[in-house]
Amino acid sequence: FKPLFTAIGVKNAPDGRDFSDILLDIVGEYFEQSKTVIGQDRAVYDICLVGACSADAQEQLSLNDLRRLREAPSILNIKGQTTHPDEVLQQDSEWHAGFFGGELDRALCKPSPELWPFVAKLGVRRLSESARVALEFVDGPESEETSIADKLMERLDILARLLHDKPTVVRSKIRNAFGDLKAVSYAVVRIQASVHVGNDEVHAPPASAQAFYDIEKHRLILARPVGDRIWSHVLNALFHQLMPEEPGNEISKLTLSVRPLMGMSVEEAHRELTDAGIPYLDEESSNENTQDLTSRDLNDVGDGWSPVEAGTTRPAVEPVGESQAETEGRSAERERAARPAGESGGQPQDTPSEPLELADVPGEASRTSLPDQSGSPTGRGDGVSTPTGDRRARKPRAKHKEQWDRRLLSYVRKKPDGQGEDEADSSASEHNLGIEAVARAAVCRHERSRGRLPEQMAQTHPGYDIISMNPLTGEERFIEVKGVSGEWNKTGVGLSRLQFSNAQDYGDSFWLYVVEFVSDPQHIRVHPIQSPATQVTSFMFDGNWRDAVADESADPALPFIAGAKVTHQQWGVGRIVTMELRGSTRVMSINFEKHGRRTVTLNLQIMSVVEEDDDNDRS
Repeated sequence: FKPLFTAIGVKNAPDGRDFSDILLDIVGEYFEQSKTVIGQDRAVYDICLVGACSADAQEQLSLNDLRRLREAPSILNIKGQTTHPDEVLQQDSEWHAGFFGGELDRALCKPSPELWPFVAKLGVRRLSESARVALEFVDGPESEETSIADKLMERLDILARLLHDKPTVVRSKIRNAFGDLKAVSYAVVRIQASVHVGNDEVHAPPASAQAFYDIEKHRLILARPVGDRIWSHVLNALFHQLMPEEPGNEISKLTLSVRPLMGMSVEEAHRELTDAGIPYLDEESSNENTQDLTSRDLNDVGDGWSPVEAGTTRPAVEPVGESQAETEGRSAERERAARPAGESGGQPQDTPSEPLELADVPGEASRTSLPDQSGSPTGRGDGVSTPTGDRRARKPRAKHKEQWDRRLLSYVRKKPDGQGEDEADSSASEHNLGIEAVARAAVCRHERSRGRLPEQMAQTHPGYDIISMNPLTGEERFIEVKGVSGEWNKTGVGLSRLQFSNAQDYGDSFWLYVVEFVSDPQHIRVHPIQSPATQVTSFMFDGNWRDAVADESADPALPFIAGAKVTHQQWGVGRIVTMELRGSTRVMSINFEKHGRRTVTLNLQIMSVVEEDDDNDRS
């Protein structure tokens, strides 16, 4: 049959487009149902992601394929949930992730290292480049730790040898930082991490630290006591702040390499490195005019641009053989490469092309973002507290994400005031009996064509409309039928309170059949939905529920109870010892600070309750 299979397009193996299509099918199904991708689907997803990565490396993926992957929730977070690429971060640093505990897991992914360039191309940023660690609080007198700074400075050449395989920019940054380093210590040091995820800034709880490097002020801040065991904390703090582009495991390895050398003399440390085969650096490494070809600040090699002096304008040269769109795309790539780390440079370009093919589910709903845990940290005692940065302005949600956010949306109606439950249910449905009769007949034809025996209930039957039985298995379906004359789109169909309760009670045996185009027999369609009530995961209440708010007027006399602290225009401040009601009058025995105990009748014109601080110093 090989000639036939070849003629009709059967392939020996999936190609790049197939991998991306299958991956999008999987994430489309699981995203709509808000489920975790597990089992065989997870195995197929992983294979497709590796296949798409390999296809991209061989230039088998088109720009449209990449765009569809960027705009879809195509990345699985640590919990296995589908997430948009620009709303998840690659967990490349255990140090940064540790500040948040497990609170950031929904916004973190952990692909295998060979996939890192590909997921970055889709828009996934690294945690280490998106996170920021800042000093939150210090307490106690400040002491200079000159021996720590001097020891680091003495071993600068040793550290430079260990970093011989790193870009010149990194070695230069460390050399400059150590040259201006000032080390101080306090009794208590607390730091706080924050990270930008999508449009939100998430703050971790403040954490105690043994060492913190303030990269802006070139200050190494230590927590006392400062002993030999401080070196691991010092090196970790320095390397994480000075080399944010390095993965967390590389920082840990570097710390483990440097730590033993801190206890040796400089000569012994150099001999140790020489014995290990680590070379001395050439003199040119300290030459500031030497260009580092690994630097991200340089343009692509051979991109048509020539170096220009500061203050001059680049000529508008268009590379030969490229279209205007390709030239604009290259310019956009250069702009993203020139952005500093921390700015969002991984957003996909808005390219005009065909709309997404998935997630064609009626209705729209807002996605839930990460909770905003921001706050103004405050110090206590003699400490100093430092804010951890300004919150970014929230951006409107992209249109392609709104398409994916179209969930299985349900809504509710409030019972009108003065109506009973049955009356409210009947007024809410008000369905046309003629449409219902046609819809019921269509459902019966649907059931008989599938080997089941349907039996219609009376029109006034309150719980369901049809019982359909499978004669082979004896399985019964309790079917509620809803018909709409046109397309079933934004106009929903409703279940009464009793019908929804039956759907919960019958579970998988209860079915909702929606029949659309009832008035057009040629296009009539039946949509069976099993157990609609048990598929509901949450009940959402939007701003329209303001109309249902209970009107509760506050009684200013209620706070005057035994134990409350009050102030009186004549007697001053006191505390209520007892309070009793005599009719509607409150008679209180109050122990005033300056006038002793007195019996007072409540008078709101001259008395008020004093707010007191609780045990956590919050009023």
